[in-house]
Amino acid sequence: MPALEHNGLVEMFRENPGLAPYLLETVLHRDVPPHASLARSTSFDYSAGMNRACLGRAAALLLVFAAFAASACAAGEPPPALVAAAEPSPSRPATLQPRVTFSPLPASVRDARRFANKSLELSITEIQGLESIFAVTPAGAADRPALMRRLAGAYSELEHVAETDRAGAPAASPRAGKAAKIVSAARTAAIRYNRRLARDYPQWCAAPPMGCTDESLYYAALDHERARQLDDARSLYLELIQHWPQSRFVPLAFMGFGETFFDQAQQDSQWLELAKNSYGKVVQHPPPENPVYGYGEYRLGQIHGWQGEGALARAHLQKAATHAQASGDAALGALVAETLRALEPPAKAGN
Repeated sequence: MPALEHNGLVEMFRENPGLAPYLLETVLHRDVPPHASLARSTSFDYSAGMNRACLGRAAALLLVFAAFAASACAAGEPPPALVAAAEPSPSRPATLQPRVTFSPLPASVRDARRFANKSLELSITEIQGLESIFAVTPAGAADRPALMRRLAGAYSELEHVAETDRAGAPAASPRAGKAAKIVSAARTAAIRYNRRLARDYPQWCAAPPMGCTDESLYYAALDHERARQLDDARSLYLELIQHWPQSRFVPLAFMGFGETFFDQAQQDSQWLELAKNSYGKVVQHPPPENPVYGYGEYRLGQIHGWQGEGALARAHLQKAATHAQASGDAALGALVAETLRALEPPAKAGN
């Protein structure tokens, strides 16, 4: 059963309880129990030992069924029906197939931004100029959100430049260490400006319908994910899905859910069902508007293969292969071919 990694998972729903039923219905395909109360309680004593224990149990089940968190703690025990829902299905094979090793997808699959090849010094100088302008820009100025967007992009570009510099330096060298610090600092600043833009100007768009704050939410979430801040990443992915249901970033947000769950499944296979549900939402959005359609099918093929469901695995992988060929995506085609080979039964001795 998925275990609590950070109290932020609890806080995510305590601070915004309306997100819980949305996750339950869109990702987990479960109805919100009629007895579940999601109103924030101002008198709830979070420090009380019994409630802390209850929240711990709720958090362990959190991303399997989140909507009951407040009422479950008030009652003292999670509803039995929800507990049963979290247990492995008896129809699943008792022993999974050899583990599918999770490898992150190529960065360009989930990040369409293309950055110029600049030196670290030039990138930092440009950011210093933008920060100076931003510091004297009044809060009510019409160009303030555009400036925030430029700063978020500039810090993301600096992150990219520093990452490239780190990759080209000897692993333990001072240059690599300096670049790593710049990557972390630039990523943090990009997150800050993207989140601030989404919070302060939720309806703003650079050039409608493009460059809106759904984009800011997505890239902030992606940067949180890269920093291994998975609670923050999933909170923003969920906010994007809930508040921008028609956004072109919605399938990418579901892909983000799937990738974080699949990664965690390497340590605890109970996360596989959450990953599978998330990738299932990805492929509900057809190409060409959905840039990760083929990768959603590829991941579904991997998961079904891990669960010993060879026919389903091959069906999804064939869809991914067809899409790779139609779209000219050689990288996806290679990943699919490798997984198909891994699904082949081992050759018998003497053959």
